Amino acid sequence: MSAPNRYAFHVIMQRLSPAPFVRPLALALVGALGLSACSLVPKPEPDPALTALYQRAAADATAAADAADPDTEALRSGDAQELKGEIERLCGHYDDGSVPSSCDVTATDAGSVDTSTPATTQILDTIAQVPQESLPVVVPEFVDLAARGATLPALHSADLSTATNSTMKKEELSQDVEALTEQLKQEYALIYGLGVALAFADSDLQQRVTDAIAQHREIASVLEASFPAGTTAPAPEAGYSLDQYTVPADAATAAQFVDEALADRAESWAATASTAHAESWRYQSLIIAGIVAQEQAG
Repeated sequence: MSAPNRYAFHVIMQRLSPAPFVRPLALALVGALGLSACSLVPKPEPDPALTALYQRAAADATAAADAADPDTEALRSGDAQELKGEIERLCGHYDDGSVPSSCDVTATDAGSVDTSTPATTQILDTIAQVPQESLPVVVPEFVDLAARGATLPALHSADLSTATNSTMKKEELSQDVEALTEQLKQEYALIYGLGVALAFADSDLQQRVTDAIAQHREIASVLEASFPAGTTAPAPEAGYSLDQYTVPADAATAAQFVDEALADRAESWAATASTAHAESWRYQSLIIAGIVAQEQAG
């Protein structure tokens, strides 16, 4: 995700609620009960999932600096900075803007951080533990890494059944099913549009479009299999309007359509992954967001 798009994505997706404040009640209790009461006031702690991701990003940045890889160093340094800021935001701050000492996180010695697996794998393994409101910070990190060619796991269907997700709020599970429905409709529309583009594609574009059609048919198939019992997957329409994009009419406009449509899908899947609730839906939508980011990168 490019820097401008990533900034816009954060602005759109970041929740509007202010960061929690470490003040009035806790400070009042200390003042009223004396220093001995300090042990009664809970100390905010940094989120462990975000802390692990922060330390990994910092270790990657250090390794990239040692390897004279400025692009990766800049990317991972930026990731580490954003993750640290999110950790501190969740912890809260005092009236003077300082962060409680219990919320301090530091980058550990790079050699002590496990980097044996790709950073994208660590994010996928951690995504279920990431706070809901922090997903708009973590998802763009994953998408950027995927766009740089990270290996992604195979697609699998999500389990959105009430039995598996019995501890979830019903409205959250319903929101996931609604997102699943909308994304499947969008995949159908993309496949249709790619078929139109293929009719006008030149030899340089044909393989890219053919590969994209196969990829998104697989995505659609996985999404169809993700609908829980009692719900019905939408069927593809006979045709779709392409007016929101450059309509293919020759080789040049066909190429432009493919670029625009894949960019739109990449943004849409990143937004969906950033609002997913159920663990398997988070995992699946994040992988698809990575896949489409790789397609967009070419």
